Amino acid sequence: MTNSDDMRTVTKEILRVSLRSFAFMAVLCLSALSPLAQTWSEDFESGTLSNWTQQVGTATVVTAPVSAGIYSVQMQAQGVGYMTANNFSRSSGVYAFDTRVSLVDFDADSYFWFQFQDFNNNYLFAVMPGNSDNPGYYLYRRVNGVYTLLAVENSNPVAPDQWNRFEILRDTCTGLIEVSRLGSVVLTATDFSLLQPGTIAIGSQSRFAYFDNISFNELTQAVVTVGPP
Repeated sequence: MTNSDDMRTVTKEILRVSLRSFAFMAVLCLSALSPLAQTWSEDFESGTLSNWTQQVGTATVVTAPVSAGIYSVQMQAQGVGYMTANNFSRSSGVYAFDTRVSLVDFDADSYFWFQFQDFNNNYLFAVMPGNSDNPGYYLYRRVNGVYTLLAVENSNPVAPDQWNRFEILRDTCTGLIEVSRLGSVVLTATDFSLLQPGTIAIGSQSRFAYFDNISFNELTQAVVTVGPP
């Protein structure tokens, strides 16, 4: 055996002893999309808003325009109006919805809240169409009443009076928030400020915003401890 071989053998032994000496323990949070097709959905085909609580402004079930089926919901308010889903409390998962903003008002916007604890603690995704004063997509965090802009994309805003489908992936393990429009990612952010479950809310700035085919697919999560043998 050469001196070089001896040196490699000694180095391997030192590394082996060092790894044993500095054994560590890690806690991992793992997420996976639920195999269920949907864990919650709302298409307004009952023709009522019995699954919702109106908070501010006016929500009305209408027969036109609709994205699919017979009914959608129309939101309007002087300022910001919204309603919250009853019996819903989730955090990690994929939130999906169809929305459309009318040409009636110059500053009409569509709002979707998730992990909504109350009006002062939540995440908000805002869709501002091409005819508005600030067109684009906006993702906000609100904690104790203080808004923080997490991400914004002003290119390629939605056209008014057209339906668009959005999906919001929220993973509290990684902090990821990823927003897609028609299958293409438009916003991403990482945030751990709000980890607890909450309801969802839909609403508008002025008039009119429409919503249809809202759904939620839950991420199943597990905490795994990794340590020395």
